Amino acid sequence: MMTKLFQGARENKKHVFSAIGLGILFWLVQFAYQYYILVPGEMTSSIVRSTALTGATLIGAALLIGPLAKLFPTRNFIQYRRTIGVIGFTFAILHVLSVMFFFFNFGIAEVLYSLNPYTNPLIFGLLAFVIYIPLYLTSTDWAVEKLNYKRWKAIHRLVYIAWIFTILHYMQINPNLLYNPVGYLLLGVTYATLILEFATFIKYSVEKGGKGKYLGSGVIIGTFVLFFLAYYLKQNILVLSLVPITIIGGLVLYSILKIKQYMVQKSDIHRYDEVRTEKV
Repeated sequence: MMTKLFQGARENKKHVFSAIGLGILFWLVQFAYQYYILVPGEMTSSIVRSTALTGATLIGAALLIGPLAKLFPTRNFIQYRRTIGVIGFTFAILHVLSVMFFFFNFGIAEVLYSLNPYTNPLIFGLLAFVIYIPLYLTSTDWAVEKLNYKRWKAIHRLVYIAWIFTILHYMQINPNLLYNPVGYLLLGVTYATLILEFATFIKYSVEKGGKGKYLGSGVIIGTFVLFFLAYYLKQNILVLSLVPITIIGGLVLYSILKIKQYMVQKSDIHRYDEVRTEKV
C-alpha cells in the first residue's frame, strides 16, 4: 500500500505538534530577547537575528538527536528529529527571505559581490541553503518510499555538509553577535553536536569499520581543513576552537562510554559467578 503524503506526520501528530509548538515558542523567546534586550526597538535586526539563531540552533539540535540515541539508547528522541529539522529550516527560509528583503532588495548580484566564502561568508550560507532544500522537500515517509530508503538516506547524509557550511556562515558573518546567552546556546549545541558525532564515528569505526569509516574520515578531515582556513585567512579563533574541542571531547566521551561498558560487563560476570557459586 502506497504511503500517502504526510501520512507519517498524521500518525505521529502528537510529537509533530509538540515539536512545532516548542519551535515557535523558542523563536518567540529569541525574538523577544533581541527586540527588548540586545537591539531594543530594532524590528529589522530582531527578525533577521532571531530567525537565524532559531534556525541554526534547531537544525543543530536535530542533528544532535541521532548520535545521542546511538551513544545513550535511553536518551532516544528520534521521533522528534525530523520535525525539529524541518522547523529549523523553515526558520532558515524566513531568515534568508528577511535578509534578502531588508538588506539586498532581493538583488542576488549584491549577495555574490565575492565568491570567496571567507571574504563573503554569505556564500557558505547560500551553499548550505541550496543543500538543505532537497532534504527539506523529501522529509516525509512518502519521499522515503518513492526514492527507496537507500537512495533517500544517501541524499540526507548531505545534511552534514550543509551543517558545516552553516557553522562557517554564522561563525564568520559577525562573530561578536554570538557573545550573549542566545549565541552561547547555539555554540553549546554546535559543540555538543560535533562531539557526539565524532564519538559516534569513533565507535562505528572501531566496532564495524567498512567503507563508511573512510568516507567519514574524509568528511572530518575536510571539515577541519575548512575550519583551519577560517582561522588562517580571517584569524577566526572561534572556528579554530571547534577542532580541538571536537577531537578531545569526542575521545573523552568515547573513552568514558567504553569504561562504563567494561564496568557493566565486569559487574555482570561477577553477578553470574555469584549465582553459579550459590547453585553449586
